Amino acid sequence: MCLSTLRIEEILCFTLSLLRSNVFAVAKLVAHKYTLGCVVGERERERERERERERERSIYHVFPFHFVVGRITPNLQSQTFEELGSKFQNLKPGGLYSPNQCVARHKVAIIIAYRNREEHLRILLNNLNPLLQKQELEYGIFVVEQEEGCRFNRAMLMNIGFKEVISMYDYECFIFHDVDHLPENDFNMYSCTGNPRHMAVAVDKFGYNLIYGSYFGGVSALSKCQMEAINGFPNRYFGWGGEDDDIYTRLVTKQYKIVRYALDIARYKTIRHQRDKGNEDNGDRSILNF
Repeated sequence: MCLSTLRIEEILCFTLSLLRSNVFAVAKLVAHKYTLGCVVGERERERERERERERERSIYHVFPFHFVVGRITPNLQSQTFEELGSKFQNLKPGGLYSPNQCVARHKVAIIIAYRNREEHLRILLNNLNPLLQKQELEYGIFVVEQEEGCRFNRAMLMNIGFKEVISMYDYECFIFHDVDHLPENDFNMYSCTGNPRHMAVAVDKFGYNLIYGSYFGGVSALSKCQMEAINGFPNRYFGWGGEDDDIYTRLVTKQYKIVRYALDIARYKTIRHQRDKGNEDNGDRSILNF
């Protein structure tokens, strides 16, 4: 087959791919077209056109520069769940989302441990959904609520959320998110890497600085493999504090390196609140973490 036997639309598709794809992808595309031959049946031609459309749809930037802008101001406006439902009509039942314009490179589950913070949850959802969609992620947001009657156990709720999600879906990346943390920079990608990532590095209540080197609280990203390697979060911390340091110890014990973005990117604003009843300071956290 020679180049002259290519149809005009095929040449145009090839040119578009040349502009968008890397050299190796283009070489593969050319080789594939040269092996089609001149007597391809109409059914095979339709399959090829469908594969072509899928390739075009799959061209997705590793970093979606065309949507994200960098520093953003969190929206502290409280909207009802009905208003949020009207605002985000592109969400599927269960709070799931996948972009229409591309095949998402990352498929992410956001897990939020929660109790008695409905207003904070609504504010977080109002901020988180636009950011995740600008980053062109396929995602689901899962809220794990603890009943009244005992002290709050954030880590156990995270474990429950993880186990429930993997029993129903095939997510490979998990973002464990405090309900009162609002992102301030959409360059802070909600995705996983080969090492665990601490996402809430610079938080306003700590002066936008990392308070200590082993801090792993607020928002963190771990892959399914990483969670299974460390046997999840510790279940023994009832009340406030301790589980973040414990999870850090588990990770470094397994030879993981903690990844952190720059302070200007990994920024979060916290919603001010009083310490919840049932989430009092865990006085034994230093002993449990020993």
